[in-house]
Amino acid sequence: MKNRTLQDLYRQRLHAVELHRAGHGVMQVARESGLSYPCARQTIDLYESEGIEAIQPGARGRKKGAGRLLNQEQEAALQKLIQEETPRQLGQTDAQWTHAAVAQLVARRYGVVLSSRAIGNYLARWRLSASAPDVTQAAGGVRKTDAGVVANIESQRPAWGPQTHRDQANVQTVAGRITARLRNDIITLGLQPDERLAFDKLTDRYRVGSSPIREALFQLIGEGLVISEAHRGFTVAPINTAEMLDISTLRAELEAQALRQSIQHGDDDWEARVLSANHHLKKAAGRIQSGDDAGRVADMAEWEHHHRNLHTALCSACGSPWTLHFIDILYEHLERYRRYFWQYAARVSGAGREHEGIVQAALARDADAAVRQLRRHFQTQAELSLQSQVVPSGR
Repeated sequence: MKNRTLQDLYRQRLHAVELHRAGHGVMQVARESGLSYPCARQTIDLYESEGIEAIQPGARGRKKGAGRLLNQEQEAALQKLIQEETPRQLGQTDAQWTHAAVAQLVARRYGVVLSSRAIGNYLARWRLSASAPDVTQAAGGVRKTDAGVVANIESQRPAWGPQTHRDQANVQTVAGRITARLRNDIITLGLQPDERLAFDKLTDRYRVGSSPIREALFQLIGEGLVISEAHRGFTVAPINTAEMLDISTLRAELEAQALRQSIQHGDDDWEARVLSANHHLKKAAGRIQSGDDAGRVADMAEWEHHHRNLHTALCSACGSPWTLHFIDILYEHLERYRRYFWQYAARVSGAGREHEGIVQAALARDADAAVRQLRRHFQTQAELSLQSQVVPSGR
């Protein structure tokens, strides 16, 4: 009888959500669904803040082991990375593995946004523990980074600068998480240029109510990834070659400045980050060229991840959080154009040779040569994209 009652309550709550999404007020929702007013109000609030799963009666949250957003292969790869490398070696800003640093790694590598609680569950499953401020081996608490090196890195980080939209604090709310997912779907062409972003489609896609969707859309309007037009509603920003050239030119200028400063101020750790990132990028390029169509999407995503890490590593010792912040924003916009225009199997080899030249000049501390090759790299890739008339597969 209890199970029957819970099933009936769940059906009533689902009906209440449908009525709410149809625009009915709380009193009408309560009347037509058969719920009391407080229960209808609570159901709507849960749906708006946490999504459709939250209205399930009974124990709150997912059943143990259910709803994992990462597959076993991804979990194994992440566990290995966290155990063997520091965030800085992977091109991130954190010196130690914290919940925020792990969340950033997951988002960049797989496009999945996880809450701090979900990160804690994964770390426990991987037999890693999250202590303030770092992630340590559960057995014995052995830190994977040298304390002296960490202290030195932290002492050099300016105590100022912007919070980026990837900071963990910004993905703790439902709206923040939906903004991150929507941004990623636009950049990776999961949502196509000029595609209409209807509320009913987005609420079904992300399993949340209209309020966080609306907040996310207005956030992305400010970032230039979504546009709003009278009588058309919201749409994904179109592809515009003039915009691509503007982004490419501006990013080249900022990265040239940051690279020159990094060459001047970068230490042994900076060199190690650059070497590690370049090594991983070359390996990823090899997998694209030797792989088949079945794994092409995953190989492209991995290449993009390591490509971003290399450019981040090259600029990471510039000493200007604001410069890195704006480079990061421009990187995402240019990634969307790259994914739109590129045939990766044909392009990664040439891009790899250009990256190698930049890296070798940077490590030789030849700032003029490194900057010259960086600028040429941006110009060449922009010109090739303009010449491209081939639409990538899967679009």
